[in-house]
Amino acid sequence: MMNARTTGVAMALGLLSLVSGDTLIAAASTRKPELPPEIGKTADFEPLRARLMEPTQATVSSACGSVMWPWAYRGKLGADRALRPYGQTRVNALWTRDLVSLLFRAADWDSVSAFRGVSKPCDQRQDVPLFAVTFGTKGGDVYALLSFETRCAQIFEAEKPLGTLWFRDRADSLLGLLRSALANDSVVASMSLPDSVPERSIESISAKPSLESLPQPVLQPPPRYPPEAVLAGRSGIVWIQALVGSDGRVHDAVVRRSLPVFDDAALDAVWQWKFRPATSEGWPIAVWVALPIKFTLH
Repeated sequence: MMNARTTGVAMALGLLSLVSGDTLIAAASTRKPELPPEIGKTADFEPLRARLMEPTQATVSSACGSVMWPWAYRGKLGADRALRPYGQTRVNALWTRDLVSLLFRAADWDSVSAFRGVSKPCDQRQDVPLFAVTFGTKGGDVYALLSFETRCAQIFEAEKPLGTLWFRDRADSLLGLLRSALANDSVVASMSLPDSVPERSIESISAKPSLESLPQPVLQPPPRYPPEAVLAGRSGIVWIQALVGSDGRVHDAVVRRSLPVFDDAALDAVWQWKFRPATSEGWPIAVWVALPIKFTLH
């Protein structure tokens, strides 16, 4: 009978779009690990725009939750961070085409790593909510997440980022279109275009703070080895992207490179880890780190 053993191979600083394999933390192996895939690539603009101009159906809603990695799996312990629509309304083809024509401009098409936003906790009242538009298409659903405080929209599929759109010069027009669709939502009806939020409030996939020290793990409960993986003789590595807060706790965790049989076990463990936080200018700060969680059978 084989024994199951799980180890975190290494932990590399990963400020979302920047994952540095040169600095390893608490490495169980001195060999440089394989890095997770980059998310800077974007979908081809014109085919995507054409696809969204002829949806099979579309809905629009206010939304709350995390603006970072809305397409990614967080596990049961991270369910409260998942993006959640509310007050969903079905919209007609004319409204949908107006939105796509107004929002989708090639000159404003950027990589997902350029997205800026402000998360909205679902247990708090939001005077300036996020907005989510779902486009049903023959190729599957496509989502647009709009943040009016940053004049930025994130476009993605269920498990795949597609790109970022900037709508700075069209924010008033877009808000008016959303008001017309969500006329029964009193918050949206009374909402005016918000001022841009301070830079320190913005969550960014490409943020690269100047660090004096990296997060150091002080508590790392090992993941359980899934019984079905033991029976199948499976081994492998799951890459988890985790936000380590200034308090040293994990505030968000998503799967960056998946092995479905191991994903839940890897996430369940990482959500319980604690760190000595990263520091900048003598102060603890929140940073994202890339965590390769290795499952090995012996």
